[in-house]
Amino acid sequence: MSYASRVKAGAEFLDSMEPGWHNRIDVDSFSIVSTTRCILGQLFMSFMDAEAVLVEYGEGVDIHEDFSDTPSREWLDGHGFDLTVEEYTYGASHKHIKWIELRWTQEINKRKNV
Repeated sequence: MSYASRVKAGAEFLDSMEPGWHNRIDVDSFSIVSTTRCILGQLFMSFMDAEAVLVEYGEGVDIHEDFSDTPSREWLDGHGFDLTVEEYTYGASHKHIKWIELRWTQEINKRKNV
């Protein structure tokens, strides 16, 4: 799954859950690897605090579980909210971080008409 399709899925999910979410994201401080500056962190105080909201919306995401290979991990990755295990594992995480952050920034700026 491409970065663009993952981010699109995440943005569409946020559109249905939290209309106008993009106006609350500071793209200058955005960091996919920060629990407070990632997309979910900026919207819900922290990545971990987002769990209650995601469960409420029926996604059943358990952020506190072991992420090695779980449905929660797949859901978060598939919606562009985190890197995949492989992207973290194989030493090229810096490249993957830059690409997914670029896609989120483009998606947010498009929505803000920047």
